[in-house]
Amino acid sequence: MALSDASIRAAKAGAAQYKLYDEGGLFLIVRTSGGKLWRLSENTLNTALRRLGYGADEMTSHGFRSTASTLLNESGKWSVDAIERALADGDAKAL
Repeated sequence: MALSDASIRAAKAGAAQYKLYDEGGLFLIVRTSGGKLWRLSENTLNTALRRLGYGADEMTSHGFRSTASTLLNESGKWSVDAIERALADGDAKAL
């Protein structure tokens, strides 16, 4: 069942980070800071890649992070630290 607007608004920060799951492979992370982040599950993205014709040995969801890191670093437009912070799976406010 899809998360309702009311349930998303009602989600409050707690002592620990938690997730609210939606249908279709989406979930909402509720941070201890009160921040709310939508994420797509790794399995959902991997399934989409298989449907597009990519084999498991050709591309995975984690491969996107690696590819982005390589391309951004090679561009020379951003510092290495800025790239890693942007691609990190953490609370942006904590960085």
